[in-house]
Amino acid sequence: MTAHNALLFCLPRTGSPIDATPAHWWHMHDGAIARRGTKSDWGIAAALLNEPDAPVCIGIAPASDSSIRWHDFGALTLPQMMAAARIAVADSSAAPPDSLHVVVGAPEQTAPETATTPVIVTGISVMQGWLAYAAQHGVTPTAIVPAALIVPAPAHSGIDQATIGDEPIWRGRDLASVAEPGLLDLLRPGAALHHLDAGAVDHALIAATITPPANLLTGAFAPAGAPWMSRAWLRQIMIGLAILLALSGAIAIARIIHYRGAAQSLDAAAMAEAATILSPAPPLDDAIAALDARLAQRGGGTARMTVPLAALLQAMESAPTVAIDAANWRADGTLLVTLGGTRADDINPVLLALQAAGYRVTAQPRTGSDGRALGDITIRSTP
Repeated sequence: MTAHNALLFCLPRTGSPIDATPAHWWHMHDGAIARRGTKSDWGIAAALLNEPDAPVCIGIAPASDSSIRWHDFGALTLPQMMAAARIAVADSSAAPPDSLHVVVGAPEQTAPETATTPVIVTGISVMQGWLAYAAQHGVTPTAIVPAALIVPAPAHSGIDQATIGDEPIWRGRDLASVAEPGLLDLLRPGAALHHLDAGAVDHALIAATITPPANLLTGAFAPAGAPWMSRAWLRQIMIGLAILLALSGAIAIARIIHYRGAAQSLDAAAMAEAATILSPAPPLDDAIAALDARLAQRGGGTARMTVPLAALLQAMESAPTVAIDAANWRADGTLLVTLGGTRADDINPVLLALQAAGYRVTAQPRTGSDGRALGDITIRSTP
């Protein structure tokens, strides 16, 4: 986990009231401590959590409420390390295993050729209390880091002492615990004690927000995934939709302008062509009819006999009892046809089909010498 905008706050020791304000907090921004405060300044930290670019929250677990031991897990995978750690804790702890929360931290180089892994053990009820405390103060931590592991293992063989918030910490290559006066000679006889200054502690706090040495929010306490429909996600979607609509509108407007220009160019070209034949050139809407009339006078264009005759034959496909008895073509674009059928009602569908196709049709019914129903039909394809 990398946090360039993070709020660290100290969680309370076991037995502290749940409504007690966090004693110490730090606001990390861009790899530096931007603000820091105590419980009297918690209102500033609470205001940061309500900003649009709110920092992620990291809790600092007090060293007095957890124990840390180191194990050499070799080449085991993380799930295998967790299983081995739980077995080791169950064998060495007097508390029931189902009451303990066991976490494997990041491996540490405790010797030139040896990397050992810290195993942090705390109580499940303690974890529940910390999460309830965070909720009481409107904080949702993404990680809980053991205070004793924030100070890195020293390069020397002695013990470093630092203060995280108001809790003194001892840190050695295989030691990370709360500092208890008089116990150092029992835990590490003869070890030299080095006191870290405030600058070194600040550096350790910053490093813990970038690469936490361990996160107690694992397993049953792992935070739920962020909701997919977050406020930031909705904001990005709305911005994307606005850009998409703007681009779509711009493209549509550009096409309309292009098509209008192309249509005007085609209209101008058509009028120029019509002016070479018609004088004076009529409006464009009347030019086609005028050209058809001119072609009809010459027996061509849309006034050719084949055009209405083809339409007549197509209309007769649905009337198999109707036949053409006679046909004649006039130069004015009129097709004269005599249709014959068993009944007059057989001819009517043909006439209706021609009219539906846009032709002007007139019909004069009569009876033929053979008793069939006849119709003298005129069909015009032009006005």
